[in-house]
Amino acid sequence: MNLGPLVFGKTAAKHLRLGQSAEIEITGQIKIGTIGRLSEDIGSSYKFRQPVYVMELDLSELLASPEKTVQYRPLPRYPSVARDLSLLVSRGVSFGEILRAVSDRGIADCRNAKLLGTYEGANIRKIDVP
Repeated sequence: MNLGPLVFGKTAAKHLRLGQSAEIEITGQIKIGTIGRLSEDIGSSYKFRQPVYVMELDLSELLASPEKTVQYRPLPRYPSVARDLSLLVSRGVSFGEILRAVSDRGIADCRNAKLLGTYEGANIRKIDVP
């Protein structure tokens, strides 16, 4: 749709489970919806046996948002290199905060980052937050 980047931030929607919900914004300014896991109270009233994930979008805001200009770029001369990094961070740190910290550094060669997964287990030591 040629829209700006989506930004996910913490939210406390009544119908979504606390800690597993986010509001969706375009370029961090225009709120277009929410996404997350349905709360247990609502899920049990419908007798769902497994977790249910939902997303709500405000289509009028989505369609009214400004489009990005599509610019042609020639194909790169050399193939890109992908790296897989594992970070040990406190559970209270969101992926959006990590992305903002990386983009604030202004590293020209870092063009795309995405979350591949999280791991919590007995072998991971706890981090004391000052």
